[in-house]
Amino acid sequence: MNDAFVTTAIKKDRYLKATRLVDQFESEIIRELKNTCKRIIEDNDKLFPDDPSLSTKKFDNSSSLRTLRVKLPLNRVVSHEEDSDTVTFYMAIEWTEPEDRGEDSPTDSALCVAHYKLLPTPREDFESVKAQTNEAGDWNIRFGDDIHDSDRGVCYIPITDATEMDDALSELRKHVSTYGHEYGVPM
Repeated sequence: MNDAFVTTAIKKDRYLKATRLVDQFESEIIRELKNTCKRIIEDNDKLFPDDPSLSTKKFDNSSSLRTLRVKLPLNRVVSHEEDSDTVTFYMAIEWTEPEDRGEDSPTDSALCVAHYKLLPTPREDFESVKAQTNEAGDWNIRFGDDIHDSDRGVCYIPITDATEMDDALSELRKHVSTYGHEYGVPM
């Protein structure tokens, strides 16, 4: 960094313009995620409590380059055991290094995916949904380990533009409607 760079950034509001652009982008993505989650709730009212609260989070850490996510509780618990944990639904747009998901990057850039996961749930539930989905053969969904917790599974679709994001969120919504009841047990 040099003095001319800093001076130009201050005089021309480059820093402010860049941060405003990031804030606007993230707000739009979160809005799309929330709208998708609202449609999932409408389609699957028995999976969710009445009037569930949607919470959002934006973060980056050692596992992801950036994650924008929405989470909400389900009317499901992990098992029939007393004091079993409540299952939570997460939907996100996430950027990672391609190799973190076992993907190739033809452009040498980060991998962006739309994904959902349900936590905590037995790994067997995830493997069952994965097998049923693969057997059906008509889904574009991929399965992998959650990069934030390798013991958990995630359903994801790589995306490269707005149209692919809309299509991926729509397909994930349908997938939750088809297989969401396979995770955990009703409360």
